[in-house]
Amino acid sequence: MTDSMVSAPTLSDASTSDGAPSGGSPSGSHPRPEPGLGLSVETLVVSAPDGDSSGTAEWAIVRVDGEIDVATGPELRRRLIELVDEGVRHVVLDLSTVPFLDSSALGVFVTGLKRLRIAGGTMRLAACRPPVRAVLKITSLDRVFFLYPSVEAALADETEYVAPTGA
Repeated sequence: MTDSMVSAPTLSDASTSDGAPSGGSPSGSHPRPEPGLGLSVETLVVSAPDGDSSGTAEWAIVRVDGEIDVATGPELRRRLIELVDEGVRHVVLDLSTVPFLDSSALGVFVTGLKRLRIAGGTMRLAACRPPVRAVLKITSLDRVFFLYPSVEAALADETEYVAPTGA
């Protein structure tokens, strides 16, 4: 994986998990994945919130292509768990090409978020299409996840998750 230092994050500055440059398609669309749920993971180094003593934070951007349902959700869940096990603490899920998700997808999102929070990280959802945003709103998960209009907006936000303290 290639890391790039960026001041204003752009996806063209990243590499996919196989080391190939991302983007580059003439229409600006995502590269076509293999059949099934398409996942590509990119790692960027971006400025971290002021509270981070290192001054930088590594973000994994997981681009999901296709419907997330009971058949495809386990693949996404496995990949999110792998990322946490690899030491990734901050994830942006790019949902710009997800036309539909069901309740099993919501379980995958919550599982990923819980694992990341336990590890001291967070997960942000970016570029949700209206049907996906509607499901998140109906289930009140739009209050649980940080939602952003784009991956770039998710990376630019310096809001830091603060775990609730026990009473």
